[in-house]
Amino acid sequence: SSAPVTPAPTLKPTTRLENWVPFPPAMFEAFISQPTAVPRDNISTVAPSSRIDYIAETLDIQVPSDLENPVSKALNWSVDQDSVPSSQRFTLAVLIYSLEGESWSDEVQFLTAVDECEWDGITCNDSKNVTVISLSNKGLGGTIPAELSSLSSLVTLDLSANSIKGFIPSQIGRLSELTKINLQGNWLGGTVPTELAALPNLETFQIQNNFLKGDLEFMCSVRKTGAIFNADCDESVLDCDCCHMCCDAVGRCHVSQTIEDLDNRQ
Repeated sequence: SSAPVTPAPTLKPTTRLENWVPFPPAMFEAFISQPTAVPRDNISTVAPSSRIDYIAETLDIQVPSDLENPVSKALNWSVDQDSVPSSQRFTLAVLIYSLEGESWSDEVQFLTAVDECEWDGITCNDSKNVTVISLSNKGLGGTIPAELSSLSSLVTLDLSANSIKGFIPSQIGRLSELTKINLQGNWLGGTVPTELAALPNLETFQIQNNFLKGDLEFMCSVRKTGAIFNADCDESVLDCDCCHMCCDAVGRCHVSQTIEDLDNRQ
């Protein structure tokens, strides 16, 4: 007798990451080559499991096996719940899950069908690309995700006055449009990644009141005229010869050098 036919598995949120299929090449090319001409919800006409492949290829990310990973949660949200999926909305979802923000109230409209440019703290340009993430004093925890580097139009990143842990991702150094980074008042540790020296437009760099250590000489060597750098440089834990303001371990800060003096030294 012939072997019994095994029915095709039914995709569920708990197994979906193991059952995704290749994104149709023609539709993939059309979607990434004409992002403004193709409605973002066109991807919803594709089998939901194919969206994971599309996002993974577009953003060059690995699909985690851990379903509690923020990337896994964001992928499943894009597949199961997002009615207007796009790689940008996925990246913002990774940010929200990474910062433990999925429990925020509905008033902020995160992870909803509302245009992501109208989400609380998010600003976009005329092309609907995210330019500002301003989530200061929102009670955030978790860590900063490396996936933020896909937001290539980002100009301002403000995650200050929260309880964010972990390290500053080196991938932030790929965001060449960044002019402002404000991470002060968190629980960040480790050293400042040298990749941040590759940011050509950085005007404000505020990392005081954290637990960072090391030397910021690599940042000083590329400091722009008028740029403001603030750090915890009063305790000799973090050396910074080009910082405008220095703070100590208990958060007391003072002006170390005027902007004018710093500019005159260059």
